[in-house]
Amino acid sequence: MKKIILFLFVAFSLGAYSQNNVYKDKTKCYIAAQDFVKAKFRYPKEVKFDGNVFHETNGYGNAIVLGKVTAKNAFGVRSEYVYKIWLNHNGLDWTDKKNWTMTKLIIEDSSTGKQQVFRD
Repeated sequence: MKKIILFLFVAFSLGAYSQNNVYKDKTKCYIAAQDFVKAKFRYPKEVKFDGNVFHETNGYGNAIVLGKVTAKNAFGVRSEYVYKIWLNHNGLDWTDKKNWTMTKLIIEDSSTGKQQVFRD
């Protein structure tokens, strides 16, 4: 019985540890970032993400993701953009957008260099 309780404690502890370290996982941060980035474009369903992203962590629960997207601009013409987003994860289910907060997002039009900065 003691072995079962010890096993359950260790398994639960590892599960909680892995949820608290989601911000260190490049793929999970990239997936979470997509919802925030898409929301800033006029045609969010048309946004296409380049899977080659850069990821860094800057403290407990914080991550920065840099990447490229192709999206329609205000005139409906496809343009390339680069983005840099600062994300915080609260330690709960990483698949739920409500468990992430975006502190800052910069989207830059690659052809014009014009930047838009968003803070939430």
